[in-house]
Amino acid sequence: MEKNSGSLPRVGATLVARDAQCVCRDRSRPVPAKETMKIFPTVFLIFLMCARSLFADRKYDDIINDCAAEYGLDPSLIKAVIKTESNFNRYCVSSKGAVGLMQLMPSTADILKVKDRTSPEENIRAGSRYLRDMLSLFGGDLSKALAAYNAGPSKVRQHGGIPPYKETRDYVKKVITNRSKFSGSGKIYYYTASDGSVVFFNR
Repeated sequence: MEKNSGSLPRVGATLVARDAQCVCRDRSRPVPAKETMKIFPTVFLIFLMCARSLFADRKYDDIINDCAAEYGLDPSLIKAVIKTESNFNRYCVSSKGAVGLMQLMPSTADILKVKDRTSPEENIRAGSRYLRDMLSLFGGDLSKALAAYNAGPSKVRQHGGIPPYKETRDYVKKVITNRSKFSGSGKIYYYTASDGSVVFFNR
């Protein structure tokens, strides 16, 4: 989707009313005003959806920044996990029973003493702590830590790296890609090595 510099995404063609007609700047053919009235609700709805998406991306920034500072994490990494796990929906529930922004399982929530998994503060703080634990457990290897966050540390140890599960491998790729978007570091490329590990690079 095309974007204006520093503003909301441009949606559709720009319409300008003129003498009971509406001229579409992206086309040479004039559009009757009554047809324009049918277009406006759709354009407005898409505008609201884009604005809502942009707002959601920043809604929990204060909590994310606090947790990042507390656990020594990159804020864009926490945000990328939230985006991938729940798309910033605090009430998201998975088919396996994970709940909240960072999709905490009941057992994980119990260990981390989370009372309300739908609470943004509790969920992000616990999820960030767990992510830090996975990074420490796997010597700072981000790919393994993310795989452990998704499939569990025992599976990563069992396979000596990212488990050969499509869901987990796709998950790691999505988080890394989302992190690059939030951090503004540019496009991320990756390939799967012969040992099954996923190697990421940005140039």
